[in-house]
Amino acid sequence: MQLITLCFVFVLSLCTFTVVKCQAVKCPVIQADKNVLVIGDSEDATFGNVIQFECQSNQMFLKGPTEIDCNDRGEWSGIVPTCEEIKCYVPNIVHGFVTGSQEEFKENDILRYGCSKNYTPFSRSSRCTKIGNKATWSPPPECEAVKCPVIQADKNVLVIGDSEDATFGNVIQFECQSNQMFLKGPTEIDCNDRGEWSGIVPTCEEIKCYVPNIVHGFVTGSQEEFKENDILRYGCSKNYTPFSRSSRCTKIGNKATWSPPPECEERTCAPPDDTLVKYGRWERRWRTGRFEEKKYYQCIFGYKPTNGATFAECTNDGTWTPNPLCQKITCAAPHDNLVSHTSLTRWRTGKLNDQNYYQCKPGYKPTKDATFAKCTIDGTWTPNPLCEASCPDPPTIENGEAVPKLVDKDGIAIVVSYTCPKSYTLTSPK
Repeated sequence: MQLITLCFVFVLSLCTFTVVKCQAVKCPVIQADKNVLVIGDSEDATFGNVIQFECQSNQMFLKGPTEIDCNDRGEWSGIVPTCEEIKCYVPNIVHGFVTGSQEEFKENDILRYGCSKNYTPFSRSSRCTKIGNKATWSPPPECEAVKCPVIQADKNVLVIGDSEDATFGNVIQFECQSNQMFLKGPTEIDCNDRGEWSGIVPTCEEIKCYVPNIVHGFVTGSQEEFKENDILRYGCSKNYTPFSRSSRCTKIGNKATWSPPPECEERTCAPPDDTLVKYGRWERRWRTGRFEEKKYYQCIFGYKPTNGATFAECTNDGTWTPNPLCQKITCAAPHDNLVSHTSLTRWRTGKLNDQNYYQCKPGYKPTKDATFAKCTIDGTWTPNPLCEASCPDPPTIENGEAVPKLVDKDGIAIVVSYTCPKSYTLTSPK
């Protein structure tokens, strides 16, 4: 019985082996849109088979994958695409804007656009175009930052900054490679919103100066061109004076120039800084004067114009003469032989309104019975003269005359005698 059972199992196994077998996994048949061209056999597609897609018309574009493959699970690797009419839509343009109100465009339709300030269009228009398997804008509607052209500078010019990719607002600076040269042109330029440089590219030239035009002046010598450190000598017309006797050809900053400037200044005299001077009769204040100009002036109390001057004159050296303008009023000791001095009243030089007590020699007295001499504004002592004879003039007689009998060393009679003419006789007073 056991043997029969084993045989039955063996026979059953043989039967099962002949019926069961392994089959390749298949992917489902692809159902594509009528406008889609399917390249490949999807009806018996197994693992690894590839199906490609194209549109039946060039006026359409494929929306979806261009190919899919059957994987080991019996599934396609992507969706079945469709073919749609070529259409483009209003794009988002960074720093730009679309002109017009159209929102949907067909193949070959034109998109026109502009750009914000400081930006420029990549192209003025873009066309709705099929590129590969998609609809797109060609060339791309883009806005680029405005660029300025690359700077081509002379070999002697040092360019500071990058001009190869310069856009609006970028600044380029310039210097000379050598200190023996100067920059002819701007020291810096900037890129403006039109893509242009704000100035020309400078050059570097050897330092040279030329004969300048000097107002009211002239250059001495015949040299017309000067190198660095050469000296220019010049003079000035009448009534003008040089700012300096010479000027040097010098590099100052980025240019060659004369230093100090060769200029002629009008000869003038500043108002005198003199506290002893007061303003003239017809002037409220003293103004700057020109060469050889005259100004009438007065001095404060106690002072007088120096050397008796009646006016001040502006001189070549920029000062007023006389110099000083005012001097103190003084009265020198009088050289008067009729004045005697005592040890107690030694006579010294006096200033205005000073008083000096004095004595006169015997036979004389102070004029007008003055008790002292006073220094006056004209620089003399008063009274003037200081002394006079003590005796009055001798009396006169009728028909006779007084004859000096004794005179002092100053010729003043101190004794007189009287004489009468013939047929007259002298009588004594009663």
